This record gives sequence, C-alpha cells and structure tokens, in this order.
Amino acid sequence: TFIWLPIASSVPRATDQRRVAEWRTWLAPDPGAHVVGHFGTYGMLVARLLEPALAYLLAQRGNLRVCLIGAGGEALAGRLCAANPAWRARVTVTETLAADEVAACLGACDVVLQPYQDGASGRRTTLMAPLRNGVPVVTNRGSATEPEWESSQAVEFADRAQPRALGDAVVRLLDDPERRRRIGAAGAELYARRFDITHSVDALLSPRSRSQAP
Repeated sequence: TFIWLPIASSVPRATDQRRVAEWRTWLAPDPGAHVVGHFGTYGMLVARLLEPALAYLLAQRGNLRVCLIGAGGEALAGRLCAANPAWRARVTVTETLAADEVAACLGACDVVLQPYQDGASGRRTTLMAPLRNGVPVVTNRGSATEPEWESSQAVEFADRAQPRALGDAVVRLLDDPERRRRIGAAGAELYARRFDITHSVDALLSPRSRSQAP
C-alpha cells in the first residue's frame, strides 16, 4: 500500500523583514518599480517559456525589474539581454543562495513567474517556496495540475502556457495590489494546509502507517 506524502519546501518562511527590505532596495532602488522574480534551476523546459515571457514583460513595462533566483540564472540573463543590452541594468541574478536568503529575496518580489511544461503541481519544490512565503505566483495549468490548485485560488493561472499569456497574467497582478494580496494569502494558506512538513510527519507516525511497515 502506498501513502501520498506532500513535498515540503526546503526554503523557510522569511522572518527577517529588515533583510527583505534590503533585498527590495537592491532589486528596485526606484520606489515606483515592480519586481518580478523566478526561483529555479533554469532548465530548458522551463526556460523556453520563461525567457520570452520575461522579454515581453521588460519590453512592456519600463519600471519592471527581474530577479532570477537560483543556479543557472546567469545563462538565461545573458540570452535575455543579448537582444537588448539596456535590460542588463534591470535584471538581477543571484545564483546560489542560502535558504534564508532565498526566502528574503522572494519576499522582496511583487510577483514570481513559475511556468512548468506539465503545469503547476504539488511535486514542484520551486513552487512550494514562494507559496510558503505568501508571494503571489503566476503559473500555468497542465497535465500534472491537481484540481485543488483551481479551487483554492492560490495562484494566478495564465490563460495558456505561452509566453505572452504568462506575461499578461503577471501584468494583471501588478496592476491589482488587492488581488496580489489575496493570492499571496491563499497560497500561504494552501501551503500550510496541504504541503507543510508536519503533514508528512503526521502521516509517517500515524497508526495506519506503522501497521503497514515491514
């Protein structure tokens, strides 16, 4: 018998708001700017959706800043800025960070854009980190997307898994602070209710689980 266990985030919830504020100042010195982040390893399947969506956003919004969090971001930034070198001043790459720094950096973003070839799902650890931190997420549906993502309204879904649709979904959130707040709160609630590590511990320690052990 198999028991489904949620995949918790290895990135904690940001507790040092001073550090979040420092990241925000570094990413967006202009108080009127918006910061769009991505957290991941920038593999080909994600990058082919992410890169053109970010290019669309940078072209549409002159006050937009991009933060690429995680190893592999520099290569994507290089490709992104090759066609428009002026974008380099608006794109920040962190490469590898300690987990608490990832949390603070995510907390400094207005929105994170997390596209996946097979859609948002509970198996995506890179999706768990912004959810845990209450950061509004834009993503796409796919074959792996569980029904709860729709019913919980914990993310903003793009109309299609295409770069322009993903970019338009980001713009909708940037232009609606109250909707950003609601989606961020719903994401944090879904994470606590469904994905927190305590649920895995409870399942492993339950009488049913122990009775099925060899």
